[in-house]
Amino acid sequence: MQPQKSKQGMKGPPKHEAKGKKFRGNDKHTSPKSSGYNKKNERKSQEPRHNKAPQSQALDLPRDGMGKWYEFIPEHADQTSGKRKKNEERASELKEKARQYLEAEVARFEGSERRGRNSDNDTGFLKKVMSSGTLNDKMASMMLMIQQSPIHRLQVLDVLLKMASKRGKREHAMALETLKDLFETDLLPDRKLRFFHEQPIDEQAARNPTLLVMWYFEDVVKHKFAEFITHLETATHDSLTHVRTKVCRMSYDLLRSKAEQEQANLFLLVNKLGDPDKKVGLAGTSFPPPAGSCWL
Repeated sequence: MQPQKSKQGMKGPPKHEAKGKKFRGNDKHTSPKSSGYNKKNERKSQEPRHNKAPQSQALDLPRDGMGKWYEFIPEHADQTSGKRKKNEERASELKEKARQYLEAEVARFEGSERRGRNSDNDTGFLKKVMSSGTLNDKMASMMLMIQQSPIHRLQVLDVLLKMASKRGKREHAMALETLKDLFETDLLPDRKLRFFHEQPIDEQAARNPTLLVMWYFEDVVKHKFAEFITHLETATHDSLTHVRTKVCRMSYDLLRSKAEQEQANLFLLVNKLGDPDKKVGLAGTSFPPPAGSCWL
């Protein structure tokens, strides 16, 4: 047998018997030299947490041609109630929260498209046509994409509005016509749209992310349509007679079929009665007025 070394011959006590606090393997507060210590995690834990809109799961929003977006607005108990005191600060806070919810939902939607999990396998082709196709094909592809999922395709709507603002180009008139068809058939309900702060906001609504997003989208569509009417009014001063005539007919169709921006459309048509070309002035009055109306 080998003789055991005496304790006096050892250079020092074992590390776990060092002076001071004893080291324990399961100790939660490990030393900076231990492998479990992470300075970044410690800083994050000490930083104050900001209130962000949590998005743990996908919202129940219409997509992939499920139907008109306004048919999916969740029922709310206070929608038919009387006047309530409006809290503008609270409405602004919830609107920002709804915007964050929508951004997260759009990111999730685009991610599923990149992974090829969406029900429409032609999305990639439509995007390719948007970037490299003919002008007619671009208009058709953008219209189809918005019709499929308008809530997730606001960026495509912005592209059309930007094209509609470019006067003197062929894409200007085509974008106006495409937008008119989209608003009339897909984006506008028969009733007037409401701004976000005009909605029946209460704590019950604040706890419903889907309802907040739908209200936010309605607010966005209301602003986008007002922008479109501005482009229409600008186009009534175009140097080409056939462009001014077509714009008057578009305005009349919208006035006849939709309640949104009816005063602006009516003002546009009345204003063009004095157009130097009589054909333009008659363009908005050569159609039979809606049944029961008395304004034409």
